[in-house]
Amino acid sequence: MKVIVLVEDTQESSQVDAAFGLSLYIEYDGTKILYDLGPDRTFIENAKKLNVAIDEVDYVVLSHGHLDHTGGLNYLKDKPVYIQTGASEVLSSRHRDISMPDYDCIRVDKEATIESNIHLLTNQSKFGFVPDNDHLFRNDCLDDFSHELMLVIELPSSLVLFSGCSHQGISNMIYTAENKFSKPVSHAFGGMHLKDYEETYEFEGLKDELLRMSTIFYTGHCTGRYAYRYLQKHLKGRLHRLSSGKEFIF
Repeated sequence: MKVIVLVEDTQESSQVDAAFGLSLYIEYDGTKILYDLGPDRTFIENAKKLNVAIDEVDYVVLSHGHLDHTGGLNYLKDKPVYIQTGASEVLSSRHRDISMPDYDCIRVDKEATIESNIHLLTNQSKFGFVPDNDHLFRNDCLDDFSHELMLVIELPSSLVLFSGCSHQGISNMIYTAENKFSKPVSHAFGGMHLKDYEETYEFEGLKDELLRMSTIFYTGHCTGRYAYRYLQKHLKGRLHRLSSGKEFIF
């Protein structure tokens, strides 16, 4: 499997651009997927620099409706785009509209299979750590983030999980995928939405949950630098930073 970071808040080098958001290009077993599109056309410009052919992409999956993950829809042409049913509702942050652009998307309620080993899931677990939320709204109510959509790719003996911000908790998402497919999640990509925390004790529970797993994590964006440094100290070689231009092969 190959994963190339097309958009993230930081950049691996001056050869590519950074933008607040996330977009990942994934290749596995001949299938090419874009997971999230970032806030604007940065994913297209970086793809050119990284020799990624956007016109050869088979599927686009959007992790949730927020604009920093869906804004690139304004520059996408003629691709099947999967979203969770609620992702196109009115979304806001501190009274600022962050709803996704209009696009004729394929809507997924609870789960879907787009190829025999490529699946879309919504989170079904509520037992693990969930990041606090006091400023993100859906239809004028505090968002419960049920519009999040995971991408899960089955390997022969494990799973690779992709999540945009893990608003419902990355450990909950991992539990959901493992319970569904009876395989361990070996690799997990995406933000953890810890950037607003100022004290480590506030997300100590998540650290403990991740330590009990064997998963290798690739994170950035909304995880925040403070939380990343703290988690890296404990997870050591099992935590890697996402950054525009980075490539991971496994």
